Amino acid sequence: MDYYLQFCGELCEGTISPPDGIVLSAETPLERAVELQGLIRDIPSFVRACAQIKGEAIPQSLFDSFREEDVQKALSQISLDVEDEPPRAPGPKPLALEALAASVMLEEGLTEYLIDILRRGDDLSFFRLSQVAARADISPRDFLYWLGHKEDYADEEERSCAALYDGLIHRLLQEDRRELAAALLSGDQRTYEAFRRETPELSRDGRTTYEWFCDCYLDRCYPLRVMLRANGITFPDDLGEKD
Repeated sequence: MDYYLQFCGELCEGTISPPDGIVLSAETPLERAVELQGLIRDIPSFVRACAQIKGEAIPQSLFDSFREEDVQKALSQISLDVEDEPPRAPGPKPLALEALAASVMLEEGLTEYLIDILRRGDDLSFFRLSQVAARADISPRDFLYWLGHKEDYADEEERSCAALYDGLIHRLLQEDRRELAAALLSGDQRTYEAFRRETPELSRDGRTTYEWFCDCYLDRCYPLRVMLRANGITFPDDLGEKD
């Protein structure tokens, strides 16, 4: 996991060349961080490729012992030069918020870690996570407000898409069809096509292709909002200070 964080940072700073399959076109480190999190599909493969580019030898034992729990362990051990109470970052840039959301969606272990620290109200751990994943200082309240109101910052197409699929996913959860909801949120195309055929709201709407679902819903971090809400995380209605 340490190598993963190291290589991500070096790629965002432009100090190493990206491995095959990863093309970063953004100009700033923050913008590259957003791009990168959407391109990494498998952490061990990514680390191997970056190590080969740098000519570094990583012991096979590290890959053999890699588990999702390692993600949480590495993040909890990150040492930052901060005070005991993290500073609140009012109005973080949307790119930083997108980068943080995309990062935690990359690995199931990171999503579980995020849910855990939000449940415990561990602001310091959240601050550390935002530093690593988004290279920015983000408070939990700012992040949750943005994610809870994400469509407010979107164009009309994304807003209509979010409203449609939020409603359908909510209905599936209410009907206790959680496996189907999970398959849809994971992006399984066959499941989506079958669900589209049996759902009048989708079958009668020519826009609702699988590509539209991916572009305007899955890739815009809405599944993370669904997962957080399903795990009891609430979203603030304003950006005021916590009581």
